[in-house]
Amino acid sequence: MKLRNLITIMLFLGMISINLQRTNVFVLASEMTTLKIKSRLCSQSDKDRHGCQILAGNETKHSPLSGPYICTSREQCYIIDAFLIGYLISQIPTGIFARRIGFKLLIGIGMLLNTISGFLIPVLSLYGNAFVIILRFLQGMGEATFIPCAHWILTNWTPPNERGRRVAIVYSGIPIGIALALSSSFVVTRNEILGGWPSLFYYCSTIGILWLIGFSILVTDDPDDHNKISSRERHDIKAKLWGRRKPQEADIPWGSILKSAPFRAVLIGYIGYYYGFVVMVIEFPKFMHETMNYDINKHGYLAALPFGIMGIFAIMMGVMLDDLITQLQLSGSTARKIAQAIGQFGPAICIGAVAFSDCNLYIVLSLLTAGIGLNGSAYAGVITNLIDISPCFAGLTIAFTNFIAQGVAYTAIVIVDAILHINPSIFGWQVFFMSCSAVYVLCTIIFLIYASSKVQPWDRDFTIFSSSTYNPAQSL
Repeated sequence: MKLRNLITIMLFLGMISINLQRTNVFVLASEMTTLKIKSRLCSQSDKDRHGCQILAGNETKHSPLSGPYICTSREQCYIIDAFLIGYLISQIPTGIFARRIGFKLLIGIGMLLNTISGFLIPVLSLYGNAFVIILRFLQGMGEATFIPCAHWILTNWTPPNERGRRVAIVYSGIPIGIALALSSSFVVTRNEILGGWPSLFYYCSTIGILWLIGFSILVTDDPDDHNKISSRERHDIKAKLWGRRKPQEADIPWGSILKSAPFRAVLIGYIGYYYGFVVMVIEFPKFMHETMNYDINKHGYLAALPFGIMGIFAIMMGVMLDDLITQLQLSGSTARKIAQAIGQFGPAICIGAVAFSDCNLYIVLSLLTAGIGLNGSAYAGVITNLIDISPCFAGLTIAFTNFIAQGVAYTAIVIVDAILHINPSIFGWQVFFMSCSAVYVLCTIIFLIYASSKVQPWDRDFTIFSSSTYNPAQSL
């Protein structure tokens, strides 16, 4: 087996691990509360005040949460927001300093901080929710190291004609990790034999520690650093990726990066991707709960299904497009644009269709599954494209786009939630979903117009390549 396959598998498992630990609190947030949140639905000839039909049997019935943890809905928000704040503020510093510190070392430090904090949450929660908030903030900081450093490791280990599949495999760990968390969390948290809700943190943190041990043994930053790689594979990777020599440490050309049309196309495309993904993950379930009294998050396997499909579809698209590049001489730019178009226009149609679903639960569930599933194609599009345009600064550019896209997405969701809370109505939801669909389409059109897979001049200044333009098929 090629050693780069092992590197890809380890990064994939690491992505699953961090998303298990990221998602478990989202799953528990609706459970660990003493407040009984009254439904905003009120029966009026079998219609609620949103104008939607309430289907019989939609109400979710479940056993009480095992364990003593108590928090209010406001404290839940603080716990969830603490992770996001820690994650966001650590993104760009990670991208800037990762090359100097070492990608493997920085991931190790981040994962150790993440897992130790996870172990401590059940223990320190007994002394107050302030400790939980602090620990979740630290977990966010720890997890922030993974994606920029993993992106750089992928860059160093992946020939251009294999980028689509390897990036898709690694990043498919995000939806698969979410799927595993959703499908297992309710079983664990409601079973005293398994330990109740505290055991969820212990299990996830144990998985993180085991992965970290394997990662520290099997993975290196670069093929040159690995003592088990064959000379043939090392030469194959280096020749296809860097040409005559690797890049050296260089100052970050911030001005050139921010003025670059292909980079700005990726940034806008990433904002559209992440905003739409957050809408489907957060707002679709909220829409079903508030208008149809159906909480999909209480149905673990059903909630996990769209994310499992997303992970599988992401890998399929990555493999297929790489094969088209290799066998049919498809250009890298065309491959990325095909992936992005499928991964964005498909969900845009699904989101827009929800506005006219007449509150039909089964139609909404089908659209949710299809929208999230198709979204996986974007991993072989906009995310892979960051490596295409700048192998030297791939970790920095993914950190910057992550920071901007997640900040914009969550800020927009907070504003929209505030508006819908003031005046909830089916018309308000329709306007919201149609506007989301428009954002998806607009961001994707901009990406399709300006995106390129050529290595940008501001990156090439610090690297000598075997060819002046990036054509994956030529590097075979």
